[in-house]
Amino acid sequence: MTNGNFYTHFIATLQESKDFNDYIEEGEEDELKAQEQAMKDIETQIKAAQGAMKDIEQIVGGIKNLVLAKKVDAQYNSLQNDIIRLQSKLEDANSFSTKAQQRRTFKQ
Repeated sequence: MTNGNFYTHFIATLQESKDFNDYIEEGEEDELKAQEQAMKDIETQIKAAQGAMKDIEQIVGGIKNLVLAKKVDAQYNSLQNDIIRLQSKLEDANSFSTKAQQRRTFKQ
C-alpha cells in the first residue's frame, strides 16, 4: 500500500466512523461546565472581598491606634486590588471560547 492509498483509506475510515461523532461536543460541554464553575468561583471571591471591605468600612471610624489604622488601610487597599484583578479575570472568562468554537471560527 502506498502512502497515498494509506492516507485515502485512513481519511475515509475516519469520516465513516460513528464512534467519535459526539467526541467534540462532549469535550465542549466539559469545557463550558468548567468555565461556568470558574466564573462562579471568581464571582464568589469578588463578593467575599467586597464583604470584607464593607466590614472594614464599618469599623474604621472606631480605630484610634495609628499603627492599626495603617494595617487596616493596607488590607483595604489589598482588597481593592484583588477586586480589580478578579474583575479582569471575570471579563477574560466571559470572553472565553472553547476549542471547538475556535475551530469553527477558524474554518469559516
